[in-house]
This record gives sequence, C-alpha cells and structure tokens, in this order.
Amino acid sequence: MKRRSLLIFTITFFLGVNTSYFWSGGIPPPWSLLILLLLIGLYGVLIVALVLQVAYASEEKFRNKQRYANIVVVALAVFLVGYSPTGMIDFERFESKDLLIARREGVAKCMTTVQLKKNKRFRERDVCFGVKKVEGRYSVHNDTITFSDIDKDFYKFAVIKPSDSLSGGNIGDLILYRGLKDTTPLRLWIIKNELGE
Repeated sequence: MKRRSLLIFTITFFLGVNTSYFWSGGIPPPWSLLILLLLIGLYGVLIVALVLQVAYASEEKFRNKQRYANIVVVALAVFLVGYSPTGMIDFERFESKDLLIARREGVAKCMTTVQLKKNKRFRERDVCFGVKKVEGRYSVHNDTITFSDIDKDFYKFAVIKPSDSLSGGNIGDLILYRGLKDTTPLRLWIIKNELGE
C-alpha cells in the first residue's frame, strides 16, 4: 500500500468508526452486520499494515522520516479504535437528559433499549446482529405513554407497571403495545424512572 493511500485509508477508517453514532442506526440489520464485519476486517488490515510499516522502517534502518509519520498515524488509529471501538466521543452526552430507561436482553445477547428524554423525544435502540433505531415524540398521561411522529413501524403506546416482588430489583416494567388489540406486548424492565420529578 503506498504511503499516501495508507494515510487516506487510515484517516477514513478512523473517521468512519468515530461517526458511527450518526449513521449506524439508519442501516437495516442485515447490512449493518455486513458493515460491522467489514470494519473488523479493515481493522485487521490496519494492524497488518502497521506491522509491515515497522518492518520496512527496520530494513531502511529507520532513516525514512515519511515512514515514521505513517507508523505514528496508523499506530495511533489502531490504538484509539481498539481502546474505544464505538468512537472517542460519547455523543449521547450532548443530548437531552434521560428521564426513563427501560431495556430487555433477548437471545444471543440482543438488547432492546427505550429512552424517554427530557425534551419529550424518545429513542428505541435494538442491537441484534446490527443496530436499529426508532425515534419520535412521546407524551405521558398517568401511567400511559403515547408515541407520535415516528418515522418507522413502532408501538403506539406503553404502560408503566410498578415492580412486584418477583421482578428482581427492577423499578418496574414498561409494556409496549402496537395497538389496543395487541395480545403479545413487549415487556421491558425499567432501570431508571424520573418521569414524575
């Protein structure tokens, strides 16, 4: 790989990983799994390129200053992506505060998380062989949450149920319904609830 091509490849890869917060939820799960596998493969290519650059520098008796720059940039990218594979900046910190968080772990370590934000927006994030995000607005009436302005197929409303003695320390349950006649709602465990505050 030529030196300039290696630098462009490394910087593009690093930027792609660090901006995944913005683009990962918009890709359908089969494609997002392929992109994840591609990124893992490209990370392996970067590691091999780093080893080769060090080997070439050794053959040149470390006289080529341009190769030093390549080694530093590639090594830095490999280290930072290995240290923080979801990106260096936690972009969720800049969002509105979470008032309610509910989640459920399914088979194969799949995780569904619903977050109700202080600015009356919600997000459902489903991580299972890819990432799927659904966002919109919500309103609360007593123990019922109604969802609106949704860009994808999603539940119409949810009901908050207080915890019973068998729930293992959870605050309560968030039960999501697709409609009034839904007989198989999705039950999530509430791990944070500050809606009444």
